[in-house]
Amino acid sequence: MTTDMKYFIQKRIPAIFSKNFSLFTIYLLILIPSISMQAQNSSYCSYINDHDLKNICKAQAEGNSSHCSYINDHDLKNMCRAQAESNASHCSYINNHDLKNQCRAQVGNHSSYCSYINDHDLKNMCRAQAERNSSHCSYINNHDSKNMCKAQVERDPSHCSYINDRDLKNKCRTSVK
Repeated sequence: MTTDMKYFIQKRIPAIFSKNFSLFTIYLLILIPSISMQAQNSSYCSYINDHDLKNICKAQAEGNSSHCSYINDHDLKNMCRAQAESNASHCSYINNHDLKNQCRAQVGNHSSYCSYINDHDLKNMCRAQAERNSSHCSYINNHDSKNMCKAQVERDPSHCSYINDRDLKNKCRTSVK
């Protein structure tokens, strides 16, 4: 796990946009709970310490956007609403350019928005998810993120075994069924 990701997990989400964190890291942490909720219930969310991530998790698990109102970060609150309600109109209220386009691609099922994302790894994860094509995962620079991408897009948990970081490996195994 990168130093950025460890710091992210330990600190509150609102600090993300004031620091130089990879949007791909943010995306992975938002995406992992949303995928795992297809196989889990909201009790999984109780293991998440961060207040905002816990509420994103609950909203996705229960399909209830009321949990999003407890999220402090403006952009993540709107991303949460868009995902929980499957309503891309909430994406337009996101200020961060890359996160807004990722939201539009994911929630609106329009892979064309991925091309407007500046972050290289986030753009390729976005394309892989939106097009359900794991070939885009090969262009992701981070080894663990590349394997997480392949596992998620192909719905193949065997890729999880190639992830070096223990926490990410466990989240991968939980989320990919």
